[in-house]
Parts: sequence; C-alpha cells; structure tokens
Amino acid sequence: MPKIPIIKSKDLLKLLLAYDCELIRINGSHHRLRNKSNGLFGTLPVHNKEQKKGMFVAILRELGIDLNDFIDFIEKH
Repeated sequence: MPKIPIIKSKDLLKLLLAYDCELIRINGSHHRLRNKSNGLFGTLPVHNKEQKKGMFVAILRELGIDLNDFIDFIEKH
C-alpha cells in the first residue's frame, strides 16, 4: 500500500478538480464533487486543516478513484 500523503483540504480540492472531477455545489464548508469519468459523487469538507488519512481514502472511494493512481497523479503535479 502506498504512503498516503498529508495534504490540506484546499489543495486536495484543486487536485481533484484537475484529476477530472467537477464541483457541483457548496453547502457551507462542504464541497460536493462529481467524477466526470464514472458519475460518482463525493463530499469534501474544506476546512483550513490537513485531511486525515481515513477521510482522504474515504473521499477517493466515494468518487471511485483508485488510491494508487491518485497518489501517482499527485507526485506528477
């Protein structure tokens, strides 16, 4: 299993948008995203904090994004 990066919520949002997700709506500090490639939805709480590792994995799972592929994407950006 790859090492899960520690990343701030705002940076994760930017990476998800670059990875082929789109922002559907914002409700307070929660951003609703849709993965364009498979149509799955996920919610990202955007606070000015680092994402916990479990939440990071759960968001990717909701959006149907493979953890290894996304970590490779992060390393390239």
